[in-house]
Amino acid sequence: MDFSKFGKKFGANSGITSLMDDLGDALSGESEMIMMGGGNPAHIPQVQASLNERLRDILQSPKEFESLIGTYDPPQGNIAFIRELKSLLNAEFGWQLSAENIALTNGSQSAFFMLFNLLAGDFESGKNKQIQLPLTPEYIGYSDSGLTENFFHANKPSIETIDSETFKYHIDFDRLTIAD
Repeated sequence: MDFSKFGKKFGANSGITSLMDDLGDALSGESEMIMMGGGNPAHIPQVQASLNERLRDILQSPKEFESLIGTYDPPQGNIAFIRELKSLLNAEFGWQLSAENIALTNGSQSAFFMLFNLLAGDFESGKNKQIQLPLTPEYIGYSDSGLTENFFHANKPSIETIDSETFKYHIDFDRLTIAD
């Protein structure tokens, strides 16, 4: 099949698909495993019990069940949830957010894909902008998310050895370059 440039780029091998393959292979094994990579949420019994109870309530409410399985939210996300999240953030942090400051996505990968490609890449003016990552190594899932070539720029970090088993990356501000 003849795919577009976009289709070829996102149908090819990438860092994130390699990572997700590795995680899937690890989970399909016979051994007991605690998955702590790839952004998987933790299995916290109290949270799972609360979610289980809420899902049971939704199943008992035809209106809520219908909304859950077959009603699209607007592009920004569920308005009632955004309103509550805005109130929580304003109360907790003393911010002055409005609903326009909040957008919900179906996960961090898609959120960063949209954000990165909104702010970087090829512009109508002919200018090309990059995303400057403050440290390398960085999350492998970002590496292929740009729609143009040379999308990311990063600098090697300085590495602090804390003890024989521990180290910490730091931004090396002497090597950091920021292009206009």
